[in-house]
Amino acid sequence: MVSLIALHEFATLCRDSEISIVEGMLPFWPRLYSALAIDIKRTVREAAQLAHAALVKRIGKSVAKYLKLLAGAWFISQYDVYPPAASIATNSFNVNISNLLITIIYQFIKNVF
Repeated sequence: MVSLIALHEFATLCRDSEISIVEGMLPFWPRLYSALAIDIKRTVREAAQLAHAALVKRIGKSVAKYLKLLAGAWFISQYDVYPPAASIATNSFNVNISNLLITIIYQFIKNVF
């Protein structure tokens, strides 16, 4: 319950705060997001995707230097067994990542695995 409330507050903070404050939180987000994206509670996974979508929408291209750390959890979350979480992850991925970059990411994943 605490993580759910914290994620909702984080999403609000991402939407309402100055961009410099949001970018200051960015170095810490990949580790938290990776853990929250696979949480056992589906509502936490959904809230993590909402918070991640708000963060990425707010910072835009600044996410590029952290994409390597975020891509795994973000990609896997698109196939979450809880449809709302998967849908949010897919929508935020498609809206924020260009088609060219998506192709490059898929090729990289294909070569790695």
